[in-house]
Amino acid sequence: MVLPLSLKTFRTPQRLKFQEIEKIIYTKDYITFIELEALTIIESMNTPPRWDLNDFYEGSGKESLLIELENIKVNLAKLKKVEPINFSDKEITILSGLVTRIEKAESFYYCLSAESMDPSFLTTILLDITSLKADVRIIITYISKEKNSLQNSNEIQISSLTMEALRGYEDIYLQLHSQLQIKVEEKELSFSEANHIAMKHSDSEIRNKVFHSLNETLKKQSNLFASVYNQMIGLRQKSMELTGLGDCLEESIKNNGLSLESFHTMWSVVDENLPLLTKFLEKKVQESNKDRLTWHELMSPSQDISHNIGFSEAAVGIIDALEKIDPEISKFIIKAISNGWVDALPRESKPRGGMCIPFLTDKQSRITLYYDESFDSARILAHELGHAWHYLQLNNKPSLSFLEDRFEMTVAETSSIFFETVYIDFMIQRTNDLALKKSLVGWKIERSLNYVMSIRGAYLFEKRFNEARKVGPLNADEIEALSLQSKKEAYGESLSSYEPYVWLKYDQFYQTDIPFYNYPYTFGFLLSLGLLELAKEQAHFSIAFQNFLRETGTSSVEKLVLKHFGINLSKPSFWQKSLDRLISDIELYASL
Repeated sequence: MVLPLSLKTFRTPQRLKFQEIEKIIYTKDYITFIELEALTIIESMNTPPRWDLNDFYEGSGKESLLIELENIKVNLAKLKKVEPINFSDKEITILSGLVTRIEKAESFYYCLSAESMDPSFLTTILLDITSLKADVRIIITYISKEKNSLQNSNEIQISSLTMEALRGYEDIYLQLHSQLQIKVEEKELSFSEANHIAMKHSDSEIRNKVFHSLNETLKKQSNLFASVYNQMIGLRQKSMELTGLGDCLEESIKNNGLSLESFHTMWSVVDENLPLLTKFLEKKVQESNKDRLTWHELMSPSQDISHNIGFSEAAVGIIDALEKIDPEISKFIIKAISNGWVDALPRESKPRGGMCIPFLTDKQSRITLYYDESFDSARILAHELGHAWHYLQLNNKPSLSFLEDRFEMTVAETSSIFFETVYIDFMIQRTNDLALKKSLVGWKIERSLNYVMSIRGAYLFEKRFNEARKVGPLNADEIEALSLQSKKEAYGESLSSYEPYVWLKYDQFYQTDIPFYNYPYTFGFLLSLGLLELAKEQAHFSIAFQNFLRETGTSSVEKLVLKHFGINLSKPSFWQKSLDRLISDIELYASL
């Protein structure tokens, strides 16, 4: 249930004068009066909003979730007693409903995990959900057309047990990561706090000191994380060997809707453009009067963007930017923020970054992010709203498969990066302050290089680690050496040092359901650049974009891109046009 705006916790602004309302309606004639009222609420927010989690379960969410999971267990136990041959349409409908309820419970779990809940409670909930999903997958196998195939049944049981074990290892990683304490002089910081200070603090001396302390702590703890990572990859490889699925990377590429030809074409074009992309790094070296930059110097605030951007200013900017693409998107953003979908209030226990959590049956999402009034947190808000828009487009018909089994990350990251890119371009175009414009362009390029260089390094590392792990486990020093070498190659050996302990810092490497959760970001970034060019040329782009997102999982992303936009991803020309946009930004920066 969506609460009336008058019942929301946001500060309601005083009534606008008629002339002011008339002016806003004239400039924003794509919204109704009710949406205008919601927009004025957004514009008047003094602090970042907190989300509303009361729409999903009655009473206390924590207790209601426990009751719901127990109820699902009872219903699932009844279905497990039914012989596969006796499964009727009624049982199929019940099973489909349980899939939906488990997904909703899992989404609510992720919301609670952002609310500083007791870790032991969260672990119990996660294990329950993982077990329920494994049971559902086994039942689905038994009632499939291949239910008489003992081999197929064994394969699914192996896969289900593997997923349950991997989820356990992922939880161990998350607990180890959350318990990291970085000592700086007499103060102890969490990983999130230390990493934020090391990368974002305005004082370079403080940045460097915390960065050093952070890396020393990670080095001391690296053997524990190496053990978890070795176990996860080894387990996944053994499972794939037993089930005959073959190579993990090829399976990932296939599941993400790409052909090997298109996948390798994308990376080949990136490699060919590396000399042009590193010209920005050469320019930064000239400006710093150094021989070469370190990774830390490149990614910490070399661009002095001193202008703070409040949440309401960022939200309205995103609304205005996306209105030029599709007015329906702007109306959606107004609804999402004014109806309590976003929790942006900074809290010490809250990780930096953002997350979008779908509630498909409710046609809603929830977004959590640490909004600190930086341009990067405004970018993250746009990114997560892109995910929420994507989830809204998805067909919510009953299904016997979980969203994760049919949701291609390549498409998911396209929608989110498309939103953030539109917003960043909007901010650059509307400023007349040349110093600010140069800072914003430089910051945009650094972010862009992160997608095509840093992500490239993560992909190379994971690929090479998987190859090496087939021979045997690697110790922490060997893993770190492999990681640094991959980064060095991805940056064209243009930096004097590279990001340490990447494989330990980021939970993408420990995702249970999504191995190789790296290249989809590069794909989404480059595809979004190409789609932005189409948006300028095609009158009905917004309809094509909605249909493209709506059909996620119905066909491969490669086929959907060809169907809706006429783009052949196996041809290098498309990828080159996308990179040409980035190269033009580098040329613009050099001219400012």
